Amino acid sequence: MDHLKKINVFESKRRTSVFVTLFVSYMIILILPIVIGAALYSKVDDIMVGNADQANAAMLEQARRIIDSRMQEVESLTSQISIHAKLPWLLNQERYDSPTESYPYINFMKELQRFNTLNTFIDDYYIYFAKSDVILSPTTKTNSRLFFDHYYTYSQYSYEQYMSQFLQSNHHRAVFPAEDVISGNWHHNMLTFMQSLPSGESNNVLGNLVILVDEEKIKQLLANIDGMQDGVVYILDQNRKVLMHTSDDEGNPFYRDALQAMSEAQAWKGSGSVALTNDRGEDLRVTYTTSDQNGWTYVSVMLESVVLSQVKNTKTLAIIAVAICFVLGGVVCYLMAYRNYMPIRNLVQFVLKDKSNRRDFQKNEFQIINETVSTLFNREKKLETTISRQLPVIQADYLSRLIRGYVDAGAVKEVDLEFMGLSLPHPYFSVVMVDIDDCSQFIKEENERERALIRFVLTNVIHELLESHAYTIEMERNRTVTLLNIADVATEKGNCQAFALKLIAIMQERFRTKITVAYSTVHHGIEHIKEVYSEAVIAMDYKLLQGPSSVLNYEEVQALNPGMYHYPIEIETQLMNYTRNGDFNQVKRLLQQIYDVNFHADGMTPELGRCLFSDMLSTLLKLPASLNIEKNLLVNDGHDPIKQIAESKTAEEMYKKIQGYFMKFCEAIKEERTDHSEQLYRSVTEYIDRHFGDSMLSLALMANHFELNASYLSTFFKNYSGENITDYIAKVRVKEAKRLLAETSMTIVEIAGHVGYSSNIGLIRLFKKVEGVTPGQYRANAEK
Repeated sequence: MDHLKKINVFESKRRTSVFVTLFVSYMIILILPIVIGAALYSKVDDIMVGNADQANAAMLEQARRIIDSRMQEVESLTSQISIHAKLPWLLNQERYDSPTESYPYINFMKELQRFNTLNTFIDDYYIYFAKSDVILSPTTKTNSRLFFDHYYTYSQYSYEQYMSQFLQSNHHRAVFPAEDVISGNWHHNMLTFMQSLPSGESNNVLGNLVILVDEEKIKQLLANIDGMQDGVVYILDQNRKVLMHTSDDEGNPFYRDALQAMSEAQAWKGSGSVALTNDRGEDLRVTYTTSDQNGWTYVSVMLESVVLSQVKNTKTLAIIAVAICFVLGGVVCYLMAYRNYMPIRNLVQFVLKDKSNRRDFQKNEFQIINETVSTLFNREKKLETTISRQLPVIQADYLSRLIRGYVDAGAVKEVDLEFMGLSLPHPYFSVVMVDIDDCSQFIKEENERERALIRFVLTNVIHELLESHAYTIEMERNRTVTLLNIADVATEKGNCQAFALKLIAIMQERFRTKITVAYSTVHHGIEHIKEVYSEAVIAMDYKLLQGPSSVLNYEEVQALNPGMYHYPIEIETQLMNYTRNGDFNQVKRLLQQIYDVNFHADGMTPELGRCLFSDMLSTLLKLPASLNIEKNLLVNDGHDPIKQIAESKTAEEMYKKIQGYFMKFCEAIKEERTDHSEQLYRSVTEYIDRHFGDSMLSLALMANHFELNASYLSTFFKNYSGENITDYIAKVRVKEAKRLLAETSMTIVEIAGHVGYSSNIGLIRLFKKVEGVTPGQYRANAEK
């Protein structure tokens, strides 16, 4: 008991001393505002109002930066699609009628699908081709009428208005205000971004690129910013037209007040704040800022009572405090001192309640508080350490987008690089790309952990060997890309070659891993980083010719181009199909395309030219065997076509002779085919396209349907199309199976039943024969 009494007495004395200290401090604090408060009152008021305006402006500026950064995805997608190499050809195509002619559209649709993985802000996008009335999106190919009726219907517009104002008008980076768009069972307000195609043409609009962004995504971005929920935010375009707003109720008075404020926004430039008064006498605070990127103006309208609530509360408290100081100054100081001491005492008692050592009670309360604060600082340091660990992930993502060209390199600032932890002090850039060809002797198991280990080893070896300032990122599972920031260009070419050879040797000898190294040329300026990356990718493609564990220099592989000509199997197949159909216009167009690509674009030696035309003639000589055409059609005039080509003096002469042979062949095919045959062929193919899912579909069933002999129907189809009727059925089924594998989650058994097979074994066997891979492998490749 005596021991406890001593502790309480000791604590009481110490409590009195702390209390007195607090009481004296509050008395001084009380007297000072009374003395100087009157002089500083007006100035402090202005400062607090200014701070409130600055806080609102900062929130609005943050919103502008966030939305501008997301809008760069729209600009980037527009630029990439507008300059796509296949786009001009498709824009100039007339309406198509046959499945073969739709292949370029389907192929281009697959090209559009590759942009989906990188665009998290964009809801959807599609291209309207005016000449063919085709609308093409990453998942759909249809005409404008079906697209408007079944995919995206604007509730405010009829089909004719939609065509005239959207698809058939000239637009340059145009943005339409958020409108109600119906798709299936859902309604969404969508911002519509329009760009006419080809880009830069104002008098010859062949189509339009349409990009859709859900208004809710922008509202969500604004909702994530603290303070934005207290008012209405408007986004206006360059012409001060309202694109969207965050008000949910367009009929409330505050919304009308905001609209009135919008009418005065015509004179606003740059950024700033203005005060307005509505018809009800309420004061409004309007803050605005304009984007340098797209000219949009962001406007925040709030009630001044909300914006300046803290300011007014502070002023009220100050007046009350002064009044109380004159009346009950001493009492208030005592109560405040006691009240503020109570948490200190309670905190100390809570901390020391389990302490039995008397020396703990001898510590001053402020010492205990200091120890607590120190603990909090330590925890803060741990938090900073955790954040720093995430920096490599942020840095790798930024470098990946910069190298691929998804970042506007011209707008990159030093402060942005510093935030990412990057330093690019030199003006020259190059890219070294490394592919891991075989690491089976190094890794123990084929899993992601082992793969990550070999990539980690490779990255460290690269940085140990490089003398230049460099950053390495993992682009794919077996590929790393190193961005070199170079100061001395003169010695870099030899350094890259020596570095590549040494890297291959080290990885082979020390880590039993085979790699291929490709590197680009050196370019000046950060805006050319995308070009050096593209050069490295092109160089790496030549690994197919030179094999693994090789060094591929972009300059050297570029020198190989004159030794090749462009006549891929896809082009040859198209040429044969057009010729079988007797469509000389398409044949002539395709021949002209082959001639221009090889002789006008890249150039070609005479020897390679003769090889090219020999291949083209060989394509033509293959056709009589597959069609009911006279085999000596090309030599019935006594001239050997092979000899004629060999004796030609110029490429132009060879081209004209080849064109003449193809024209003769097409005319012969047209003479063999009648209108009745064409109608019968179309009826048969349409019947197959409608009933390919029937497992009972057979030649006998179709012959019975068309009231023809089965043998005659088989022979007719073979002579007319050049392929067996069973092969055509198989091709239609495989095509549908490929679509279902890529676009749905149906099992292979379900897909087999859908395309006309009673079990998946028949589908797997046919799919393997036609595509060279199993359905499961095809789906895995499509998902990648």
